[in-house]
Amino acid sequence: MAEISEWDVLVLEAGGQPPAFAKVPFLHFGSEFPNSSYMNYYKKRPQKYSEQFAKNIGGLYQRGKMIGGSGTINQMMYHRGIPQDYENWAAQGNPGWDYKTVLEYFKKTEDYQGPLKPRDAAPFRASGGPIGVEKVAWKPPVCRVAIRAGEEMGLAEVDYNTDTTIGSAIFQLTTKNRERVTTADAFLLPGLRRRNLKLQINSQVIKVKRAFAKREVILSAGAGDSPKLLMLSGIGPKKQLEKLGVSKIQRNR
Repeated sequence: MAEISEWDVLVLEAGGQPPAFAKVPFLHFGSEFPNSSYMNYYKKRPQKYSEQFAKNIGGLYQRGKMIGGSGTINQMMYHRGIPQDYENWAAQGNPGWDYKTVLEYFKKTEDYQGPLKPRDAAPFRASGGPIGVEKVAWKPPVCRVAIRAGEEMGLAEVDYNTDTTIGSAIFQLTTKNRERVTTADAFLLPGLRRRNLKLQINSQVIKVKRAFAKREVILSAGAGDSPKLLMLSGIGPKKQLEKLGVSKIQRNR
């Protein structure tokens, strides 16, 4: 948005600067170094269909509260998804969500540093974008054994971020030169050089009552906090709002 010089953009961030060791890949300090200054902790309900390794067991749902958000504490897996899913969304009346269209945005944003097969290079992968993408650098011997076992079963080693998603593969991560790359590293912090973009840290939004903007207000607080903030603002399922004693502004059926 800030690339359009006529627009003034203000970004509100609930937390502040992440610690320096957040750059270390797979150092999941969300669980290894718990600190409420850097993240929010929510208790999950027991899950029936997901998290099969911990079926019907609730646990902590950790969300990043710092510049870079949850991308600063997650496992950095880079997976674009299944091409057919995008086609389904487009067919359901969502123009611009077909795989061919979104693929160009994936390619625009990535700086892929992994090995490439000729058939995958130009159609699906790109370099020079702001988000670093690499394969896991260190692989234990059992990893290669698993790949070979898959090949014996007819599952060839594939790049799952192309149109071939069935097979065996090594994880791809959002890292560059073996360091974590967050959305803040890729987009927000470089953009602060622009005079029309401002970042306000340690600014926790607890309720949306009235917001003024010449063009639009974007609520982007993650998969957990976005619906929470909407409900605290009176937007959501009627029964849940009434149960929590929140006056409704807009009811979702």
